[in-house]
Amino acid sequence: ALGMSLHAHEQYGAAEAAYQRAEALAPGDFAWPYYLTMVQQAKGDTDAALRSIARALAIDETHVPALHLKADLLLAKGQWADARSIVRQILDKNPVQARAHYTMGRVLQGLGELDAAIDSFQTACEFFPAYGAAHYAAASAYRQKGDRNQAS
Repeated sequence: ALGMSLHAHEQYGAAEAAYQRAEALAPGDFAWPYYLTMVQQAKGDTDAALRSIARALAIDETHVPALHLKADLLLAKGQWADARSIVRQILDKNPVQARAHYTMGRVLQGLGELDAAIDSFQTACEFFPAYGAAHYAAASAYRQKGDRNQAS
């Protein structure tokens, strides 16, 4: 509870220590390495966050928010192929998840596959029409392609 309170108040260093202690006391509990990952991500410690999310996913490999978090961390490190594999795993189980299509678009855009990225962003928008980040990302990919009309 202390870690969560500190986390909520953006006291990331203290929250990290509390989550590490909680994980040491309850090593099989998914919550502690998962929350620890979020704090480490907020602190910008991507390498530590990837180690923590690996421990969380070793406990529950099907936890979709944790899979998304891992994909985001891999994207932050430019590990496009690994991120693509994680997102594919999510989409194989739930092909109508807008966030997964958006993240796949980010992966594809990072790989330079702009047409496929645009398709993924547009699919995300079809499943969730108010998905502002996906609309913006699609426009960004169109601009990157040089198609100003579609971008606008």
